[in-house]
Amino acid sequence: MSRPKRTIYPVNGSGGDYVSIPLTVNGAKYVEIVECPPTGGNFTGGNYAPQGINYELPDDSYTAVYGLNPGSTLSFGESDAISNPGHGPGLGFTQRPDVGNPGVNIPGTTYCKVRSATVTATQVECREYD
Repeated sequence: MSRPKRTIYPVNGSGGDYVSIPLTVNGAKYVEIVECPPTGGNFTGGNYAPQGINYELPDDSYTAVYGLNPGSTLSFGESDAISNPGHGPGLGFTQRPDVGNPGVNIPGTTYCKVRSATVTATQVECREYD
C-alpha cells in the first residue's frame, strides 16, 4: 500500500481569493482533498467546525464553481493507486525549468482552486499517492 504525501493548505473565507492546490509529487496517480482540522489528520478536540469548500477546476479555466460538503472528499485519478502504487496514468508535473529558455520555469499542474463555503477561513489536507 502506498503512503500519501500529506500537505495542509490554509483556505480563505468566501470573501477571499481562491487558493491553488498544486501537484507536488511528480507521477502522482491519485489525489484526495478534504477539509480538515487546523493541524490536519484526525480531530482531537478543541473548536473545529467544518465550513464546506467551494472549488473551481482547470477544465473550464476556473469558471464554474462546485460545492463540497463538510466531510466529503474531492478526488482525482484512479483510487486503485492506493493499493497498487505505480500503476495508472500520472496526473501532471511539478514546476520545472524550460530547457529552451534559461531562467524560465514551466508552471506545474494545479488540481483545483478552493475557498471556504462560508466567510470563515478553514484548511484542507491534500493527500497525493504515487
